[in-house]
Amino acid sequence: MEHIIAMVRSHHERWDGTGYPDGLRGEDVPLGGRIIGAAEVYDALCTSRPYQDKMSPEQTVERMADLAGTVLDPKVFEALSAVVARRRTLVFLDEGSSPSE
Repeated sequence: MEHIIAMVRSHHERWDGTGYPDGLRGEDVPLGGRIIGAAEVYDALCTSRPYQDKMSPEQTVERMADLAGTVLDPKVFEALSAVVARRRTLVFLDEGSSPSE
């Protein structure tokens, strides 16, 4: 259970050390936290918000590329990018969304 708590606690840490709550950087951030953090950014960009339209998965990955190495672990970003490029697994959280849209 402790490792799960560490992952959740650290999902706002940034690869460059400018995140919170502990200012961890690089591989000091638990891998699960780095994955959750990348998933959170992906979801925020792919989901309609009052202040922004949703982006396609491809547009989202393109936008996230700028965050690799600063906000995001470059290897985690690379893995996420590869999954989206292959379109093996996409999660659509908006109601009524489907891969054909």
